[in-house]
Amino acid sequence: MRSGNYGHALADEDFSFNHDTGELTVDDARMLGVEDINACDNPGDTIADIVVQAELDAGEAGKEVVATIDGDFLRATDEGAESGSNYGAESQLVNMIASAVRWSMSTNTANTADIGLMNAGGLRADLFGGEITYAEAFEIQPFSGEDSFVTLKGSDFKDALERQWKEGSARPVAALGVSDNVSYTYDINRPIGDRVTSVTIDDAPLDPERDYVVAASLYLLSGNEGMTALTRGTAPAQTGIVDVQSTIGYLANNNVTPRTGQAQISITPSGEFNAGETITLDMAGLRYTQGDTATEVTVSLGEEIVSAPIDPQLGEAGFGEAGTATVSLDIPATLSGTQNLVVTTDTGTRISMPVEIVGAEQPAPQPAGSSVLGTGVLSGLLGIVVGILGMVGLVNWIDPSFIQQIQQQIFA
Repeated sequence: MRSGNYGHALADEDFSFNHDTGELTVDDARMLGVEDINACDNPGDTIADIVVQAELDAGEAGKEVVATIDGDFLRATDEGAESGSNYGAESQLVNMIASAVRWSMSTNTANTADIGLMNAGGLRADLFGGEITYAEAFEIQPFSGEDSFVTLKGSDFKDALERQWKEGSARPVAALGVSDNVSYTYDINRPIGDRVTSVTIDDAPLDPERDYVVAASLYLLSGNEGMTALTRGTAPAQTGIVDVQSTIGYLANNNVTPRTGQAQISITPSGEFNAGETITLDMAGLRYTQGDTATEVTVSLGEEIVSAPIDPQLGEAGFGEAGTATVSLDIPATLSGTQNLVVTTDTGTRISMPVEIVGAEQPAPQPAGSSVLGTGVLSGLLGIVVGILGMVGLVNWIDPSFIQQIQQQIFA
């Protein structure tokens, strides 16, 4: 049986079973390393015949065309490296597989999945446009792993996104692809565990207290790759649906095209969002590492809109900050409270991040009687009227209490 990971070891076990007592006894067990496995080059004739026939049958079955797609679905890469070398960045393929498992669980079970997830490290091949054979679909995820779903609190899903970044790991980021209805922002310069700044699902902000149905592979939902936050909800459902079935079903029954926009971007503000002041935003993750032509990013807040060119560099190996830009944004003085900062690119990215605007200082209220219509104009007019009446000799005909009442109304 397989042991370890990536076929690096096999477990060779001999055991016996007592039918009367129901007792299982392991008689011998040993681990076969890579060198031991490579030395096994003389299989028995019976086993060799089985393997040969299986390869022939698989070859024929693999030629079946299962779907036709437009556009290429590529994995993430590092600068100068092969496709799939970067497990820390989102890609068109990982997002598509996340959408596929969400569709599959919603279509083939009695539940409707709110979110689909896929780990970038679980992809083994790219998918190119045109006719797709069973062999090509299987090569993407050659594991026959079961897809499943759980119900989680929104706060647990956010925590799963936080756990993509690893402290002191050889792979600093284990990126998660998300289904097409999900996007989020983060700040790569904040501490690990506190980087995700907003999450949007179906155009609505994530509710930390709401229950969400999350679809993914059983491997991921079991807490592998450090995703223990995904184990805090219900137990994964036993669906019996394997990953290649989800992918083929999704491609065959939907008009699937690559997601041209990003699902996640990093936004680092220079300070607080103060009304009437200018803020600088450093943005990253504005492009996929392959197959992306984005050249310009646009940021809007209220009526203020500003654009900037995108630097297409892929950034540090193993991370997801390909495509960077910096903008200086003048925050309208009339804004206050929660407002939506919207980031778009010329290839389709559209991500909204709620920000809290500190309102501009308002003039101090004037004391009673100090307004223009108080001690100013009306008081002066009253003095003029009284003076005129005095000159014509009529002031003595006016009751003094009447003058006092007018003055009290003016200075009230």
